[in-house]
Amino acid sequence: MPVTVCLAGGPEQVTLRVQDEGIGVPEKDRLRIFEPFERGSNVGNIQGTGLGLNIVKRMAEMLGGTITVEPVAPTGSRFTLILPRLPQPPSRV
Repeated sequence: MPVTVCLAGGPEQVTLRVQDEGIGVPEKDRLRIFEPFERGSNVGNIQGTGLGLNIVKRMAEMLGGTITVEPVAPTGSRFTLILPRLPQPPSRV
């Protein structure tokens, strides 16, 4: 299954997008998919704990950022992580 990763930087923020062609996240699950121990209703017998996306969300928020998920047709998902740029330390001369 192909996975596309795109990183873009601007003066105020850095954006990381990860897109796959997997089973996707059903619409009814998108609001809760970032909660601890939550998994998509369509995962069947795919193993997992439901903690990975929650950890990413918590780390993003600790850094002042956000993470979102959106569907990609015909299947798959795109996760977008946006983090603010940290101020540059003063230069030492």
